[in-house]
Amino acid sequence: MKLRFVVDVIGAKGQKETAHSDFDQDAVVLGRGGSSDVIYESSLVSLEHLRISGDGHKLLLEDLDSLSGVRVNGKQTRRQELRVGDRITFGEIELVIRKVGETFELYEERRQKEKEDSDVRVKRLVQQLDPKRNLPSMTLLSIFLAALVLIGFFGYPLSIPGKPSWNSGPLSNAHKMIEADCSLCHVEPFEPVQDKACLTCHEMSVHAEAFEHASMSDSHEEPRCAACHMEHNGDAGLTVSQAKLCTECHANIRATFADAESPNVMSFADHPEFSVSIPVGDEGDMTRIRLSDRERLIDGTKLKLNHHVHLKKGIAGPDGPTDLHCTDCHRLTPETELFEPITYENDCASCHTLGFDDRLPELEVPHGDADTVYHFAYAEYAKLFLDAQQGPPVPGFERFKPGSEPREPDQREFVKDEVDRAARDAEELLFTKTACHLCHDIQEKESFDRLVEGRYEVMRPKIPSSWMSAALFDHAAHQEVRCESCHEGVSKSTETTDVLLPGVKTCQSCHGDAGAHGKVGSDCILCHSYHDQVLLPESKKRAIEDIVDVVNRVS
Repeated sequence: MKLRFVVDVIGAKGQKETAHSDFDQDAVVLGRGGSSDVIYESSLVSLEHLRISGDGHKLLLEDLDSLSGVRVNGKQTRRQELRVGDRITFGEIELVIRKVGETFELYEERRQKEKEDSDVRVKRLVQQLDPKRNLPSMTLLSIFLAALVLIGFFGYPLSIPGKPSWNSGPLSNAHKMIEADCSLCHVEPFEPVQDKACLTCHEMSVHAEAFEHASMSDSHEEPRCAACHMEHNGDAGLTVSQAKLCTECHANIRATFADAESPNVMSFADHPEFSVSIPVGDEGDMTRIRLSDRERLIDGTKLKLNHHVHLKKGIAGPDGPTDLHCTDCHRLTPETELFEPITYENDCASCHTLGFDDRLPELEVPHGDADTVYHFAYAEYAKLFLDAQQGPPVPGFERFKPGSEPREPDQREFVKDEVDRAARDAEELLFTKTACHLCHDIQEKESFDRLVEGRYEVMRPKIPSSWMSAALFDHAAHQEVRCESCHEGVSKSTETTDVLLPGVKTCQSCHGDAGAHGKVGSDCILCHSYHDQVLLPESKKRAIEDIVDVVNRVS
């Protein structure tokens, strides 16, 4: 990050001198001393008052627990993204954010005061020594009286059995069974609820456990469960949804996790491009790739699918020409969040049959293992030959020697080589020209046992159940939107390798940060879950009788 500190010093007679200092680092600390990069000689400025950090495109201000606080454009703040033109005030200092080219500037104007007249100085010192100045002001007296009222308000309930005024409010429904025993959560009197109390009943997720091993900076504290889960607000407040709880870490993620690979995120407006799970390699291993990485964004699913052909008007169907829509194959699960897995039986069989011989019009090979397909065809041809030997002739199976007259139908013999030839011909047709070949990647085996094995191998497809595994999405909540509005280019896609998923800009057209005009207010937890589903170990489980017994004893 390029940052410049510019000071205009205006003398008592109007003359101006300009000085500047350039910083080429991720963060600059301003204060009266300590490890501050910019130092002010002012009693109203803390040793390390505030930090300004950025990534070259945006600036972030953080108050470092200063005594007099920090204001941006007149409003008190602890942490805020800065924009060009913002005015930062701390103590008697005022800075203005400017930008010249790629460089952010912190601009300050200092005016030198004229030397104080000796008579004026003596008068000021006399006023400071006036005993009336040591008497309490009306403001201080008002604060003292207010404190007495508060002491009376809290002291009175202590004399009443049960102390009803000490009840902070109703518990959420999830904790109703323990509302009579405060000590289950409040282990130590007059101390905040600690994580260890939560972990007696709950299991920590992988995301939360990461904080126990994070290299935390001096300006960050390890978050507690109670920072996001606030009880005594009924069911309305158990989970706090404000985005600031996430951006406090993710706005400068490497200050919390030194080896973090994810980019900084200050708001949904500057959210990085989405990452998706893509199958790669012959084994179908999954890897995460950003939608902006066009060179690597290739769907490696071992499957052939042409969306353009399937979405044409009047394509051939089992009952004549028909029009297919996305929802004909992509059907929501009963929970309405994800789609049912695509299967041959449910989605393909009605149009793509697996017939293999016109002489057996009612038969189709099973959809599955390539060896099973060969064995099925072999068995059906064997039955056909046996039936032809014992019954009326079957066209195409008359046997005769070259140059001789055909034998009578009732004299034909079942020949094993003929069955094998017919089965191998059908196998080659299915795996190289029709049926299996149309949808799957096929490989011919280098060697195989001709007596018991098929000649080909089908590369098994691995279709992700969720392409965006790090996000939550409810398709039913977006059902009034046309599929291709988000999955752009589907009707024109002819390649299986196309990844037809919506990018972040598509979501930003409807969603925005809380308070954004004309946008759906979207905090981080709308699409992300801090806690992955983690099952409770057996050691923490209890019999229902034990839980009810504790409640009854306390009640």
